[in-house]
Amino acid sequence: MMAQGLTVRLAALAGLWGLSLAPQSAEVALAGMVGMLVGPAVLKRIPTPVTAPGSAALLIGVAAAGSLGVVSSSGALAAALAYLLVFFAASPGRRAQRLTLLVSVLLLARGGSASQDIGFLGAFALWAAVIPGALAATSPGAASVRWSIRVTPAVLAVAWALFWMLPRPAGSPSLALDGPVSVTGFSDSVELGQMGPMLSDPTTVLRMRVDTLADVTFPETVYVRGTVLDHFDGVRWRATAPLEAEVTTAPVAKGVRVEMIQSGAEAGVLYTLGAVRRVEGVEAQTDAAGNWRVPPQSGALAWTVWSSAPFDLGARPHFLEEVERRRALQLPELDPRIQQAAADLGEGDAVVLARAARRWLQEQVQYTRSSEAIAGGDPLSTVLFERREGHCEYFASAAAVLLRARGVPTRVVNGFVSSEQNQVGGYRVVRAAHAHSWVEVYDGLAWVEVDPTPGPGQVPERAAGSEVYDALKVLWMERVVGFDGGQQRRAVATIGQSVGDLTGARGSVSTSIGWALLVGLGTAGLVVVRPWVSRWLGRLAGESGARPAGRVAGAWHSAARAAESRTGTPPPALPPLSAAQWWEERGDPAGSAMVELAWLHYRVSFGGEDDATLAEAADALATRAKAAVPG
Repeated sequence: MMAQGLTVRLAALAGLWGLSLAPQSAEVALAGMVGMLVGPAVLKRIPTPVTAPGSAALLIGVAAAGSLGVVSSSGALAAALAYLLVFFAASPGRRAQRLTLLVSVLLLARGGSASQDIGFLGAFALWAAVIPGALAATSPGAASVRWSIRVTPAVLAVAWALFWMLPRPAGSPSLALDGPVSVTGFSDSVELGQMGPMLSDPTTVLRMRVDTLADVTFPETVYVRGTVLDHFDGVRWRATAPLEAEVTTAPVAKGVRVEMIQSGAEAGVLYTLGAVRRVEGVEAQTDAAGNWRVPPQSGALAWTVWSSAPFDLGARPHFLEEVERRRALQLPELDPRIQQAAADLGEGDAVVLARAARRWLQEQVQYTRSSEAIAGGDPLSTVLFERREGHCEYFASAAAVLLRARGVPTRVVNGFVSSEQNQVGGYRVVRAAHAHSWVEVYDGLAWVEVDPTPGPGQVPERAAGSEVYDALKVLWMERVVGFDGGQQRRAVATIGQSVGDLTGARGSVSTSIGWALLVGLGTAGLVVVRPWVSRWLGRLAGESGARPAGRVAGAWHSAARAAESRTGTPPPALPPLSAAQWWEERGDPAGSAMVELAWLHYRVSFGGEDDATLAEAADALATRAKAAVPG
């Protein structure tokens, strides 16, 4: 009995665990867990006539607080459910246990609907593991254990079928894969040094699953573009090219198809790889510089991009319009020392001068990932001639200014450089610490990418096992949280194609077969599970599995429910007289009345006496038992 009661409490804790994953609900869930520990002791000290009105008043107060805006409506709902769970879990009787299980399901539903954390899988797994024992604890008779073990897999099978069958929206929901990600160096306006804090942050900002098209060699180290900046005022870089209202796409015969999961786009920046030809899954705009933008959002973005080379440093063919040339040559008033350094680069074309600028910078400035931002003054001159150390942002800015001073159209690119791969999940990983800056110089035919920074430095190491955990998170997001209408149709088509390979069906016929199989599985499961579900719901309403026949039997069952709620539930399978004696031994105030009522029940059931003759006496004893108040 103790073990069965434990399973009910574990199911309740699983519900609170699921609730804790919902936004702004962790404190409520923690309070609920504490309440599970102290609730029984507190309720014993409160007179029974006070608990029901007091609980009702408390719930009305919580609802009023939510409706008046004192707390959020979601917070009020979480608090009300958590209180009900604690109240029912602390109350004696099987009916209270059944209600505890019902509220635990509501808490799990609340957590699952408001959170995308993979921790919900753990909460649900715990709940599913203990539910057979919990159902047995709420159902009298040894057969209830076998019944609950049978019904649980059936319910899970139906839930699985319904997950695949229910209609889904066309677009993926907003995902939350890594929590808040700070990418302060990625917007249309970036102050020098602003990227610095990212360089020690191991948070994942992008995952890429790459499929190569035709005979394409994909490099080990990739340069991911974020923001292309073309206007410099001495302190801040800005992107000034106007966005196009519509994005034209081009076919990709030789390149890559990349499934991207970006952890956030607060500034509306879409990270891209290579020369983008086509984007699917997001509504994006681009400009002549190659910036890609989406409406700002805090959740993760999942989309697909088709790109061609270069995927690391290379050349991007482009015809430079005059307005673009003016933007790429713009300069603020420069420190004379910078002008002199530009003059000392020597002679040559754009690429030769870019190499000279890189060589001069690497001789002049030491690379560091921990350079502090410079407040006020001329930050570029301070790094080049006073501090003589800085990170990639200063190297790229200095190279752009030196080359512009020599008449070479140049722009700065803020992005990421990464060679990290998740071998378990089969995708590439880009972290905030991979943030990097480089330049693009125009050689008359193309934008040529040049990286003036000596090296990207060391990224903080990840903990052992992090690849497996990250792969599980991605699988959870892609196959469960992000399961949308497109994935549903593809899954059904795959099932239909498999059946079609066996039957010879093709096209729409095989797809129809896939849908028919899913619908048939779900319908069959519902037919099988329905009697069990109806039986358990009947027990939740207070029935024991079969409605008692006769007024005396009905009086006994109603009085027994009252005794359970006051004093506790007797061991399973006890006959009425033994159950009445069990309550009497534990000091139930109506113990003697229950014993008398049990004897009346026996006289009708086994003695053959007339039910109508003893009904009035049985009703009187039942009324006395239900009205009894614990001393």
